[in-house]
Amino acid sequence: MRSFNQEFLDHNTVDEKSIYYCPDGDHGHWYYLDSRTYSTGVLTQSFFIAAIAQLL
Repeated sequence: MRSFNQEFLDHNTVDEKSIYYCPDGDHGHWYYLDSRTYSTGVLTQSFFIAAIAQLL
């Protein structure tokens, strides 16, 4: 997921987070990787909403 708005464009940056689905038996989990900070974690609803809110 790549996001940018005018503020990011002014600073010449594009925020990018990779999203992965990892199957585990009958179900699985979604994870993210922030390519700028190398942070990783479980993709939660609040994380997803915050990432989309950066576009506003």
